[in-house]
Amino acid sequence: MKTTGIVRRVDDLGRIVIPREYRRAYDIEIGDPMEITADENGIITLKRVDMGAEFKRAADTSAAFLAEKFGWTALACDRRRIISAYGKKHGVFSGKDITLKLSEIVAGYKPVFVVPTAALGESAEEYSACFVCPVTGAKGPEGALIALSDEDFSESETRIIELCARIVANNMQKC
Repeated sequence: MKTTGIVRRVDDLGRIVIPREYRRAYDIEIGDPMEITADENGIITLKRVDMGAEFKRAADTSAAFLAEKFGWTALACDRRRIISAYGKKHGVFSGKDITLKLSEIVAGYKPVFVVPTAALGESAEEYSACFVCPVTGAKGPEGALIALSDEDFSESETRIIELCARIVANNMQKC
């Protein structure tokens, strides 16, 4: 282990400030979850928890549920690409970069109906309905759950999709 010579004091609340150089070098931001471990020699280690993996696991489970229970094509995306896809034509969407329109919806925080091709490109031509529900984490939008169908979604169906998105967000908050 490399030593830097930086010494920090523990304050009266038991806190230690992580030096700015380390926060920048290791991309640690305010609110990032950190795992604290100690070994038998008294060496304390901080490790940032990978929330991306937690988001993917929770979003993947929700997309699988929506596809299995309702017969929709259900997708989950992060802020850059489709990270999981289930249902009809799922292979066409999996791993694709998200469109500018979908990126704007994710950043807008609000669930919306959108023309399928506007959100997902020509791969979504055969669908007549698309509902996108952003997933918001502690630090803002993380991604979205997307449901595609041959028929319009009812109000109760959109509420189920929104509930799944909230479950994904709540799962991330617990970590």
